Amino acid sequence: MRPWISALPLLFAFQTSSVMAHSGGLNAQGCHNNRKTGDYHCHSSPTTTNKQLSTQASSYSRSQFGNGWADLDSDCQDTRQEALIFQSTNQVIFKDSSKCKVLQGRWISPYTGNVIYDASKIDIDHVVPLKWAWDHGASACTRSMREAFANDPVNLWAVEASLNRQKGSKGLDQWLPPAGKCQYASRFLRLSRIYNLAIPQSVVDTQRKVCGQ
Repeated sequence: MRPWISALPLLFAFQTSSVMAHSGGLNAQGCHNNRKTGDYHCHSSPTTTNKQLSTQASSYSRSQFGNGWADLDSDCQDTRQEALIFQSTNQVIFKDSSKCKVLQGRWISPYTGNVIYDASKIDIDHVVPLKWAWDHGASACTRSMREAFANDPVNLWAVEASLNRQKGSKGLDQWLPPAGKCQYASRFLRLSRIYNLAIPQSVVDTQRKVCGQ
């Protein structure tokens, strides 16, 4: 099982432009975050037309972020299994002696506080959804960079399958979990900044509101 470490070495992995304009580089959409205020805004982009952006956004597919969960260290435990192992508060029980698939454990959902014991009832949620990331800058990155994002343990939470599917590809300003809102919002914003994704002001405002800032 590979070590579960922060994705900070990938800080600039999703940087899409070296064009600078007062405290922040423009992304492919001609937008950026003001490093002093944290606010997000857009300038007109001389190289990207609305038609190009529309075509780019419509080309999203899950395969753009890799073919499902990756087994990056080839130990038979893919990223889903490693997330289940790492986030279980008890030692997990495997399906068989190969120890490739987790059957049971003890997970506390950060979205509700509920305790779950059956691995089949758990989805591994991307805190920052893949399609949302695609629409906010990841589309301009290499496949290997997107695959790293999709398998980044900091972006993965073991939660109820029903809530993961309810959330879908919604951004922070469109969906919040029933519990742990500030923790969720802060991680969403932190990950978006780590990967230099375009952050709408509405996302910043949502995080500030739910965290009482």
